[in-house]
Amino acid sequence: NSTDVIFLSGGGILAHPDGATAGVASLRQAWEAARDGVSLQERARQSPELQRALDFFGPRLK
Repeated sequence: NSTDVIFLSGGGILAHPDGATAGVASLRQAWEAARDGVSLQERARQSPELQRALDFFGPRLK
């Protein structure tokens, strides 16, 4: 396993409904969830920035 990752997520960071700082936080929270083997939904219960991103972007992914 490796924690090396490349993100192409400028739009996801900048379009976060709570601003770019929250966008960066949500991206880090998502990466940490993947690293730790935790689902995004589980991590989002403790991570408000990630929850907002999932709520905002989630419907667009379907």
